[in-house]
This record gives sequence, structure tokens and C-alpha cells, in this order.
Amino acid sequence: MSATYKTLSLNALSDKDAAVVTSLLELLADRMQHAWRVDNAVARPDRILIDIDDPMGQSLWQTSAREGPRRIALSARTPPPDALHVLHKPIRARDLVSVLERSLEQDAARQGAPAAAGATGRPPALDASSLIQLRRWPSPQVVQAAGDRASLTRLSAVLIRRAMTLEQLAREARSELETARHFVELCHRQGWLAVLGSAPANQAPALSTRHERRGLFSRIRAGLGLGGQP
Repeated sequence: MSATYKTLSLNALSDKDAAVVTSLLELLADRMQHAWRVDNAVARPDRILIDIDDPMGQSLWQTSAREGPRRIALSARTPPPDALHVLHKPIRARDLVSVLERSLEQDAARQGAPAAAGATGRPPALDASSLIQLRRWPSPQVVQAAGDRASLTRLSAVLIRRAMTLEQLAREARSELETARHFVELCHRQGWLAVLGSAPANQAPALSTRHERRGLFSRIRAGLGLGGQP
């Protein structure tokens, strides 16, 4: 664990939530990669946690857009589309650790740090040839905030099966390319996306057969209790 503290500023949190965050950071100090402490007086904290369910927090969120990736939205509702990092209520230790540590990793990735670039030397940013796959099914709150739910459900169902490029994803999910790109970027920010190298230059988009699609969606519907055979 680093000896240098990372600072977290709490904004518009209730006394109860502020106490929970402060206590968890103290209790989890030796389990986190970085040392964190709450500091509302520092001029430029490493992260700014804003309760956007509070009217004052909503106003602060709107006026602090320039802070970009330093902001973390705390909410029990659907987060705003511009929220790169979200901590859901009720606050849980695992979620707090995840959002703080993951946000720092993404900072390093955006800056092109050697550790984030990996052994291949490629930057962590996605490009058209990146082979991508979902690690987990996106949360309903994030899917709803991203746009058309039916389209994003199709994208999730396709991308969780196997790795593919962005163009292949759009084709298989019968989605507009920009819709697929927005979905992929959102999942990448949330840490739900695995980037598994690059596709060969001559790799043609592999489309599922109609039978395979029908079988996949039947299994999804069955798992959600909507009928169909597993």
C-alpha cells in the first residue's frame, strides 16, 4: 500500500452516509491498493463523491462537469449519462473499494502509463480492431441510462457469448454502429469489458445463424421467467 494518501471529498452526503464512507475507508485501509482518507478541505481532491439524490448535490453535479473523471455519483436511482463512476446506495464496502480503485486504474490508462499499456505496448483505449467481450451482464440501472433498452439488451446478449470487434457486435445485434459504440464505451468505463487483443486484419464478421439467435434469446427469456425453453 502506498504511503501517500489519496483524498476523497464528500459533497451533499447525509451524516449517515458520510459516516459510513469514512468508517469503511478506515476499516479497509490494509485491503486497498491505495491509502484513502476523507478530506473536504483540500483544494483539489483525487476524487469527489457527490450525492446526486440531494438537490444541492444535483446542482453541484451540473456545475462540476469540468472535473470529469474525478467525480463519483452516489445515488439510489439511475445515474446520469455523464457519470463515469457510480456508487450505488446503500453503500457497500466492496462497491466503495471497487469504484475508487477502478477509477485510479482508468486514470493511469488514459495517461498511457506503462503498467496500463501492458506487455504488447498498445494503449488501453479501444479501437476498431479490438476483440471485446462482456465480463458480466450490465446492471439494469446503467442500461436504462444508456438509451434504448431493447437494443442494449440485444448488444449485451451477443457480447457476453464471445469476443468480437465493435463492427461485428453491431452486425450481430442488428444495431446502429454508434449505438453499439456508446454501449461498449459505457461498459468499458464500468470495468465490465474484457479486451482480448486485436482481430486479424482479414477476419470477416462472423454472424450467428437465425437458429442460434433464437436459441440464445429463448434461454435468456427462460432465465428471466418470461417463458421459453432453457
